[in-house]
Amino acid sequence: MVEHESTLSDALLWQLIAVGQVDILVGLPTLNNADTIVEVVRAVHVCFTRDFPRLRTVMINSDGGSTDGTP
Repeated sequence: MVEHESTLSDALLWQLIAVGQVDILVGLPTLNNADTIVEVVRAVHVCFTRDFPRLRTVMINSDGGSTDGTP
């Protein structure tokens, strides 16, 4: 068996495995977006709960090393 190195941390991989199968996944690529990220997350959450209440939904913040509190 050949092992491949991953850019994902072990902790993130375990979290993804724990989530299991999902119907909708929204990825938020962020970098120093503290001024706007809260409203974006709220909008996605509202959409999930209002429009897709029976589906398995996941939102992932893939932050590029923000220094402004974005994560």
